[in-house]
Amino acid sequence: RWRQRPVILDAWFGMEASAPFGDGITRADALLEDPAFDPNAPNSLRAVLGGFGRCAEHFHRSDGRGYQWMAQQLVAVDQRNPIAASRMLKLFMGWRRYSPERQQLMRSSLEWLAENLTSPNSKEVVMLCLGAAE
Repeated sequence: RWRQRPVILDAWFGMEASAPFGDGITRADALLEDPAFDPNAPNSLRAVLGGFGRCAEHFHRSDGRGYQWMAQQLVAVDQRNPIAASRMLKLFMGWRRYSPERQQLMRSSLEWLAENLTSPNSKEVVMLCLGAAE
């Protein structure tokens, strides 16, 4: 019914991805596989990945899986849409504000991203996050 209304779909995707209950990774994976989701639409990507990143319960999981999941998604997005990926990488920008345990988990994901991203824009954002850019 709503396929012709991408703004409404994106709002729904964002609310679902940011819901602070249940298994957020499983829900976000299901949203990315939803037939109404357009993986080439920056607003749809931002809705799901940004929504997930705004949910502290899921993105900042104590086991680090939220960071790992996001890093894997951003590598995939970077191959299709480097500009969208580089913007969403900013979710990692404030990693030094968190507990030492979470800092280490986020830093590990950033280092993995530095090795696996292909676009210059995204690599630059990761280096800025890590504090290695000049």
